Amino acid sequence: MNGIKAPLRGRRIIVADDEDYLREVIGERLRMAGAAIQLATDGAEALQLFLKSDRIDFIVSDLRMPNLDGRGLIEAIRTSGKPRPEMVFITGFADLSAARALELGALALLNKPFDMRELIDLLVKGRQQQEERVNGR
Repeated sequence: MNGIKAPLRGRRIIVADDEDYLREVIGERLRMAGAAIQLATDGAEALQLFLKSDRIDFIVSDLRMPNLDGRGLIEAIRTSGKPRPEMVFITGFADLSAARALELGALALLNKPFDMRELIDLLVKGRQQQEERVNGR
């Protein structure tokens, strides 16, 4: 990465959004931060990627998507029996409060438009918390 810090190196992230441009931009920025990215056009595709993967650390998901929305995705992951990755919800609507997103099990809720630096910082913080749990701190 030409000397640029890669704070998400080694992290596997699914980005699920039905807006092509936003999904691609988020994916590219997270790749630049060192993460391995898989892109999904909706919650159903994100769920299939998650189920096929041996490990996913984070899912960045739009709340409103066709086929399976963000709420349905987090519930399907919760009942899958696999280790649950941290989830960050993104939305352009005021249909879910940050408090409710946390109750559902999300790491955070970001309202569109959001600052990509804020998303990366959230994922870095989540990575640190994951490492602390693994190391028993």
